Amino acid sequence: MINCNPETVSTDYDTSDRLYFEPLALEDVLAVVDRERAAGADVSCLVQFGGQTPLKLSTALHNAGVAILGTSPTRSTSRRTASASPPYSTSCRSPSRRAARPRRETRRGCRGRDWIPRCRTALVRPGGRAMAIVYDPGALDRYMTTAVDASPEHPVLIDRFLEDAFELDVDAVGDATGAVMIAGIMEHIEEAGIHSGDSSCVVPPFLVEERHIETIRQHTRRIAKALGVVA
Repeated sequence: MINCNPETVSTDYDTSDRLYFEPLALEDVLAVVDRERAAGADVSCLVQFGGQTPLKLSTALHNAGVAILGTSPTRSTSRRTASASPPYSTSCRSPSRRAARPRRETRRGCRGRDWIPRCRTALVRPGGRAMAIVYDPGALDRYMTTAVDASPEHPVLIDRFLEDAFELDVDAVGDATGAVMIAGIMEHIEEAGIHSGDSSCVVPPFLVEERHIETIRQHTRRIAKALGVVA
């Protein structure tokens, strides 16, 4: 296991045979791969269990000849356009959304004056660290103009932001047979719109009715099967 987070290293000491406390950067991960191979190991990588940072490494590791276990990098849901793809958008009801390229798409059909009247309030995300809630067309235009600095290689997701909503995270895993196991449904303590990495969660949810929890379970299974992501 490679872990660069000092807050979670203490939880990993008995999870794997070896724990590398190294940055999750391509050069450092390949150095670990080379070290393991030098010792005679047949190295493959699991990148699904560490959030966006390792997911973004999957394509580069694949191109470097490292076998990626589970979902192929070509089907990775780390792509910013994945949530706007037909399998996802037709699986369940969801707020209005679109993906736009910074600057270029701002000038072609995604200007704030076009979007804010429909959405009222928009959640824009080139990446978690640069996520923002915007309330007027001028703010969206200014955001899209500068968003390329935060995420030049990815389109920006623009979603209608639902005011006074509950936000939940769902952890699920699927396999090649189509089975989907939901490990947990977590309710955020903070209001919707706070980045999930900065929000505290509780399990099980305590403010969401059971009928809505069942809807979440059904939609999670649909999305997992539609995207074909397996561990």
